[in-house]
This record gives sequence, structure tokens and C-alpha cells, in this order.
Amino acid sequence: MTFAYFFTRSGKKTAALASAALLLSILAGCGSQGGGLDQLEDEQLAAQADEAARAFFEEEEPVGLSVGILRDGQAAFFNYGVKSEGGEAITENTQFEIASVSKTMAGILLGTLDADSDAPIAADAPAQLPDVDLPDYEGEQIQWWHLSAHVSGLPRLPDNFEDGQNPYADYTADDLQYYLTEQAHLYTSPGENYLYSNLGVGLLGYAMSCAMETPYEQLLQERVWNVLGMENTAISLTAEQEEARAMPHTRLGTPVSQWDFDVLAACGGVKSTTSDLLIYLAANMGQVSVTDETLAQGMEKAQQVWFDDGTTRIGLGFLHGSAGGKEMLWHNGATGGYRSFIGFVPETGTGVAVLCNSAIDVDDVAVRILELLQQT
Repeated sequence: MTFAYFFTRSGKKTAALASAALLLSILAGCGSQGGGLDQLEDEQLAAQADEAARAFFEEEEPVGLSVGILRDGQAAFFNYGVKSEGGEAITENTQFEIASVSKTMAGILLGTLDADSDAPIAADAPAQLPDVDLPDYEGEQIQWWHLSAHVSGLPRLPDNFEDGQNPYADYTADDLQYYLTEQAHLYTSPGENYLYSNLGVGLLGYAMSCAMETPYEQLLQERVWNVLGMENTAISLTAEQEEARAMPHTRLGTPVSQWDFDVLAACGGVKSTTSDLLIYLAANMGQVSVTDETLAQGMEKAQQVWFDDGTTRIGLGFLHGSAGGKEMLWHNGATGGYRSFIGFVPETGTGVAVLCNSAIDVDDVAVRILELLQQT
């Protein structure tokens, strides 16, 4: 089930592909969505989600917005606006930078490697890099899971990191190794305090790559995305995927630079679509078949609470919160001209993915839609 609209920057609808009612009637007899997800049958629920998403689009005026909702393996998509001013319409197959939502994939990969008896990684063992000693805190070492749960004691970014329009593109393995060797120190004892760290998760991806002697993106492709059938999720896009990419914009709609990642890709370098992200959420809730047992175990490990200080509860990448009075696992993301959010409620089998190609936060509308899914 898909809805699509064209709007001007003033927020006024200039043309619609079809009305919501007409689309509901046309699509009621369509086949399944990709990845084994069926069409959402609840027309009233779809209309409510569309109303909430469309109200956000008209009020905030992003260039483009894609929303996917999931309930018990049934999906619907709501797409608004364009990839760039005067460009093609947004669809559920449009590519966006998902930014820090990437961290959940790093967490699942860690859980998967932890579950694989042939992999030289245990989540609760000291993290390691070849030829480089990681910093410690009064003898307390950083464990692998500390990096994923933001409790390593490392700062948000390394001291030798330079901001810019494309800030991660030129930060290399040599830069990271220099930082770890010459500059790094921990602010707190590992495992004791939550301190959000792009550096920590970026280091996690690099360290997993080194331990497995395999590029980080290849690890994700082979152990997560390919297994789940996420065909349009990547760090380095193909030419065809680049054609499907929504261009990034400021809050006011001015085009800005995309962000590229090198050694710290695990913290925010993944690009994806709402179609693929609903497959991802469905797999995390057991709504689609996961043929690789280590991946199934890895997702389970990632969803477990590894750290809880009474304020922040977090697993391997997934934050724990609430939506409609029920436990929600979630993460959001922001790069220069994109915003993202995924969240799901295992108890009710519901989930939402929201991607936007303007620097306008989507957390509130995403949670509002997920709360709607709890009420029906």
C-alpha cells in the first residue's frame, strides 16, 4: 500500500497521484510487498498514519519525506515531496542517508559475531585492534559491547577530527590509529556511564573489520543485509542506487553536501530506503524468516538491555523507550541534510521508519505514528 503526493515548498498540494480513498481501493487487491511483507489491510489505520505524516509534511515543509508502517508483517508506505526541487517524486525505494540508525546495524553485527563460534569476537571480552592498544581507565579495559552501547568512556568525536560540509569523508584509519596512540583517553571507567560516542561505534566497526579481516561493509552485506533481502541498503551506492538517491537539504530547502564515510562508517554511513527498513524491522520482530541462526541470535542479543542507569536503557545500538505505554526499541539519525528514525514495539508487532531529505527532525511524528499503531 503506497501513497504519494507532490507539494510546493509553501506546503500547498499542487497535484496528487490519487486520493487516499482511491489508492486504498486500487491497492486492496495488490500482491505482497518486497521482502515477504504483505499489504496492510487496515484501511482506517493507514488513513490515520497518512493524516499524521501529511500534517507534518505540510507544517514543516521538508523537500521530501518517506514513511513506512508495519503491523504483524503487513506494511504500508506514505511518500511526499521530491528528491530535489523540480525532481522526481519520493517513493519507498528512494535512497536516503540513515545516519545514526546505522548504529543498530553495527550492534546486530556485533551480536551476530558474538553468536558465531568461529568468529574471534565475544561481546563481553576486551576489544582489540592489531598493533594499537586501546586506552583504558585505571586498568579497566573497553569491552566490545561498551563501544556499541556508548559506555566505553570515549568522547563523542576524536580530538583530531575536523568538522566541515562532509566531515567524515577524509577521516582515515591512519587518523584513527594516530588518535588512539597519541591522544585518546577515557572520561569514565568503561561500562559505568552513558556517553554518546560516534567515535566509539565507528571504532567498533573498524575493530570488527580488523578482527574478521574483512571490510566492514562486506561484513554487513554478507551477514545482515543479504540474508534479509535488503537489496537497497549499502554504504557505497551503485550507480543505479545513486540515481534513486534523494538529495540533502537544509531546513529551509537549500541543497547541501551529502556525507561520505571512511573508517568511522559504522557510526552513520549507511544509506537505505523505507522499503528495506521495514524488512529490517520485521526481521527484528520475527515477522519474516531469518535463515541464518547466528543472525537471528545476533538480533536477539542486540535488543537485550546491556546498560541501564535508570535514565538510559540501551542494547547493542538499540535504545529502549516507550510508545503508547509499551516498550519501544528505537534509534534516530541526522547528517547534514537528512533525518531518520526507526522504532518498533515487539509486544504488538508494530514498527515505523521515517526518512527525510531535509534537516528537520522527524522523531515526534515517527513516535506519534507508532503510538497510533498501538491504539488499534
